[in-house]
Amino acid sequence: MKTLLLIVLTLLFSVPGMADSSQALQGSWLSNAQLTIKSIEEQRQINDEEREALGRLFGKLKLTFGPNTVEVDQGIPAPTTTVFEEPFAVISTGTNFVVVEFGTEETGITQTKYVFEGDCIKTNVEAVLSVKNFFEYFCKLE
Repeated sequence: MKTLLLIVLTLLFSVPGMADSSQALQGSWLSNAQLTIKSIEEQRQINDEEREALGRLFGKLKLTFGPNTVEVDQGIPAPTTTVFEEPFAVISTGTNFVVVEFGTEETGITQTKYVFEGDCIKTNVEAVLSVKNFFEYFCKLE
């Protein structure tokens, strides 16, 4: 009986969505161009020109989640560096996902679902350039 309880507790606290998801989300996550482009290639073929453009676009955005705010660093070099902070709240969780609400009534409120996959999270992107409905991956920075 103790062994079964230990297994259940281990699973409960090792799956991000089952533990406190806001804590699992805390820390810095960097966009992963390779995984994101692979997600696109699972939807359709892309040519070399598109791959190059997507490689310049993804892999730069860094999200740093704190307890109540997220810092968004768009990875644009100085002098045009764009870093901003925005409030967020966890509004829903599951065994491997968390849904987060960003913004305020003044700036606009949006919801984003992050799915935990290994050391990364992924979120659905509806359209970028001519590519539609794929996942952008963000991997945890140590």
